[in-house]
Amino acid sequence: MWQALALTVVFGMSLLPAFAMGAEKPVTDVKSLAGSWQGHAYDRVTGKRLGKQVTLTIKDDGSYQASGAFTVQGALRADGGKVFFQSSRASGTVTLHEEKGQETLKFWSEDGKPVGEYDRVK
Repeated sequence: MWQALALTVVFGMSLLPAFAMGAEKPVTDVKSLAGSWQGHAYDRVTGKRLGKQVTLTIKDDGSYQASGAFTVQGALRADGGKVFFQSSRASGTVTLHEEKGQETLKFWSEDGKPVGEYDRVK
């Protein structure tokens, strides 16, 4: 019985998103996201994290540039407490999370796959 329970817990945990963490925070203005962020991009097909670190720079107007594993420019817009992104590579939603004082941006494609995860540089 304990073995079955342990397998159920382990299997269930493996189904969680690769970067589930922290409480999601609403964003009403992209200006609040302006600054430098460091993190990783994810392969759009497999959903696996790419190895090379990416620097994401967001301007007050929501325009951004990501460079590292690739270079891409795009724009963020806030609407109804949610953030949306559009770039030459993909489009989708962005969620802001905070845990123990660390803010993290998570980019999700329109089909719900992870695109990137970036921690705010303090």
